[in-house]
Order: sequence, then structure tokens, then C-alpha cells
Amino acid sequence: MYHPIEKVKIISKKQFEMICREYPFFEKIYKITWEFKSMLTDKNIDALDKLMEGAKNLNIPEINSFINGIERDMEAVRNAIKYEYSNGLV
Repeated sequence: MYHPIEKVKIISKKQFEMICREYPFFEKIYKITWEFKSMLTDKNIDALDKLMEGAKNLNIPEINSFINGIERDMEAVRNAIKYEYSNGLV
């Protein structure tokens, strides 16, 4: 789900579209994953609140847990989006 569908060799775009039609939640999860990745890559801190609201609306327990974790440490998450450096080694 974290790779562009065009780069996943074991599934065609047509197969992916068929899966999305059969399992609409899969497509929603895929889209929210890519929105999150794009937000991080583009350093688009303004997209965070909208992304979190959209993720909550999916009402998927695992995604809700992820969003709750973000909410618990919002300042750190915003800083991770905003700045190039991190305290990962610490």
C-alpha cells in the first residue's frame, strides 16, 4: 500500500481497480495512506488536520489508533512534517 500501484509488479492497474470496486474500504485506506505520504514528502503541514478528519471518518479501528497517537503528540508530528531533521538517533 505504500508503493505506487504502477511499481507493484505482481498486480496490474486493472486488477487493482477491480479490487477497489470489490472492496471499497481498501481504496479508501490506500488513498489515505498516499495522502499521508504526500503530506510528509511535500512538507504540507496544513494538510494534517484535513487528513486526520478524513481518516477518522473511515472509522477503522487501526487507523483510529494511529490518529489517536498523532493527536497525543501533535507538536512532535507537526515538527516532523515541518523540519528536515529529526531526533531519530536519540
